[in-house]
Amino acid sequence: MLQFYLSLIETEEEKSKFERLYNQYKKLLKYIAVDMLQDEFLAEDAVHEAFIKLTRHIKGVDENDRHKTKAFVVIIIKSVCIDMLRKDSNKATIVSLEEMDNMGYTSNDSFENIELQEVYSGGVKQKLGQQL
Repeated sequence: MLQFYLSLIETEEEKSKFERLYNQYKKLLKYIAVDMLQDEFLAEDAVHEAFIKLTRHIKGVDENDRHKTKAFVVIIIKSVCIDMLRKDSNKATIVSLEEMDNMGYTSNDSFENIELQEVYSGGVKQKLGQQL
């Protein structure tokens, strides 16, 4: 994978800098991503996306200021993870008709009635409580 990232970078000096950063921070990025996303495969995707972003900003990275560099890399991975979590929370949940039957809904229920039933039964309160 490293070769892919290096192919995105123009100069040899920047490629060397990126390779050092990649080797130094890949485990940290993976750790943060797994912690935030709670999913090994999504974490790998997040780390990949973070390293692609780092290739775009490699010129501005000052290796001499290790604290600033580490903070920058951590901000990138957290930003990527937050974006992934946002995208995941915006996905609609697909429920089959059989599952609707099992939940007590009938084919005569409209979406508005189902939403009202969820509100009145505390489903929304429960969902909000889980998110807080």
